[in-house]
Amino acid sequence: MVPAWTRRLIYIENILYYGNALTGKTTKLIAHYRDLTEKGLKTDSILVLVQDGREITRWREHLLKALPIAGSLQVFSYWGFVQSEVARHWNWAEKELYGSLASVRPSFITAEIAHFLITIMVNDHRMKGKMNTVATPEQMAIQILNNMNLAATFGMKLDEAFLRVQSVETDPARRIVIGEALAVARGFRKTCVESRSFDYSMAVEIFNTILLRDSRYREMLSKRFKVLIADNLEEGVPSQTDLVELMLQSCRSFAVFDPDGGHTDFFGADPDYAWDKLHSLYKIERCLLNPNTILADTVASNIKNGLTLETCSVEKPLIKLIDMDYRSELILSLAEHIEKLNSQGCSLDEIAIIAPVIDRVLEVSLKTLLKSKHIQVQLLNRREYLADKEFAQVMVVLVSLIEKSPLAVSELAQAFKIILGLDPVRSNLLAKFSNSKGLEAALPADLIGRIGFAANNRYREFCDWIIAKRNLSADASIFQQLFGEVMAGLVREEGDLSASRQLIQSAVSFEKSQGKIDLLKGMSFVEGFANMIRQGTIAAEAGKIQGAENNGVVLATPLAIFKSSRSFKYQFWVDGSSESWTPRRAREINNYHLMSKGWNGRWDDSMDIVKKAEGAAKTVSGLILRCTGEIVLLVSEYNSMGQEQEGDLPDIIRGSVGQV
Repeated sequence: MVPAWTRRLIYIENILYYGNALTGKTTKLIAHYRDLTEKGLKTDSILVLVQDGREITRWREHLLKALPIAGSLQVFSYWGFVQSEVARHWNWAEKELYGSLASVRPSFITAEIAHFLITIMVNDHRMKGKMNTVATPEQMAIQILNNMNLAATFGMKLDEAFLRVQSVETDPARRIVIGEALAVARGFRKTCVESRSFDYSMAVEIFNTILLRDSRYREMLSKRFKVLIADNLEEGVPSQTDLVELMLQSCRSFAVFDPDGGHTDFFGADPDYAWDKLHSLYKIERCLLNPNTILADTVASNIKNGLTLETCSVEKPLIKLIDMDYRSELILSLAEHIEKLNSQGCSLDEIAIIAPVIDRVLEVSLKTLLKSKHIQVQLLNRREYLADKEFAQVMVVLVSLIEKSPLAVSELAQAFKIILGLDPVRSNLLAKFSNSKGLEAALPADLIGRIGFAANNRYREFCDWIIAKRNLSADASIFQQLFGEVMAGLVREEGDLSASRQLIQSAVSFEKSQGKIDLLKGMSFVEGFANMIRQGTIAAEAGKIQGAENNGVVLATPLAIFKSSRSFKYQFWVDGSSESWTPRRAREINNYHLMSKGWNGRWDDSMDIVKKAEGAAKTVSGLILRCTGEIVLLVSEYNSMGQEQEGDLPDIIRGSVGQV
């Protein structure tokens, strides 16, 4: 007898929900998931593809709470699915790869380790007089990694991504640098294949060029999944779009497409390719318009044109502008506005402070000002790194002291401040002494007199404890031990726990990679891992926004807002006249526009200007669509560095709503 859910699927079409942000599209997908499971379809027959780890968590939490689960949840990002499938069918994939190493399972290196390895290779090239650019080795490594990822996800050979950028470069010196960057990329790829340790780009290439071309794998995939649910198709890379197209040959699908999306295009999202490839395979159901659509479209059109050609009249969101000479004055005014909203009963998690770039001046100033008003600030910035996390830095210092690895005075001072509970002056005095004399040396009388007897006793106990630990094994387990014995008692907030957890996980990943990759074998575990953290290559966990809890005012970049899947009643746009709202889209060796399937072989300054305007229009309209009350644009003539700001965003927005 044919199962009831199968009979029902035969008569329904693939459905694509088409609409702006906040129109209930994802809710409809979850409803379909619930409907399918209630009719008997096991969850391990339903593949759900979402944007990233945050969305995976959101989906899993909802499904585990709300649904009768029968089978494992198959909720993945595209990268997670690729990694899982390459590992699952490794016996089919490995025989197609060169190199003599045969392994039972592949290893997958994190983006942080890949970045660190390529940085080492770039430094080696620079020591030979090559790759001389204004970009730092770490910046060049990121661009090389980005090119490799784009090549894999756009379905092209590794060399082609670099050769496309080189073909439009008019500066002979930079053309040479691009060629040298390609040599680094080839060397890194060779290292990955020979060690069977794969980064994102290599795993995607294996999946697309080996597994998907294997008839056995395609048949297995068609039998394994009966339904595909795809959230935010517009944010998918082209290779994900190709996977969806393939799977629709043998399974039903429910999906979402936001015509105003594509905010992750820098990472390879190609909404035009996704729409052209897939829309004819679905029945299109248009969602209700977001109430801010007219305003968003008007502003976007005017930004693309570079002047106000269209106007519209709207009641919400109300547009206000605060214009002052100096940014410091604006930040004070912003804090007063938020305090007033709070006193009027506005929930703090309905307020977002948004800036194209969140610098330390803005972050520290806002946190200090609002803390004095008993208002928390929740930083939602996807570019935080463990190198910026004080708690993680101290754990690295402890391990380095145990291993007698070199440390800077500033690193020691920070550790003494936290562990010994000292003020910055006494911490710095101890750091200078211990850095020059070592932990074994007793403090001289004059220094004891300056820091106090109690501080001396704590310092001596700390030094003796470190010395006693110098017989510990120098591997990833040392971080776990130190956290349990010392750092757990110093935790002050959830962010400290998060940083410690991420540090321990990263240490384990680094240790596994070090055992397989020759480039890492020549350095000690502690030295190599500490250097990776100091270079800022390890990303901290992304901050979370809880929908129902009042966790404070959100401080975020536009991209972080888009990825949070939330709206806000009040949005304050800082640095409204900054040109950072329209950043340059191409870099030294990186230009994702050239990777498009429809690229015509041309690129010049006029095209760069057009793409910058299109990017700004997408960003600004996306924020407007996520506001339910009021947008306040904060404009200052000078930025935090005293430089004049001349962006035309304020004039365009005022003109769009007839305020000129």
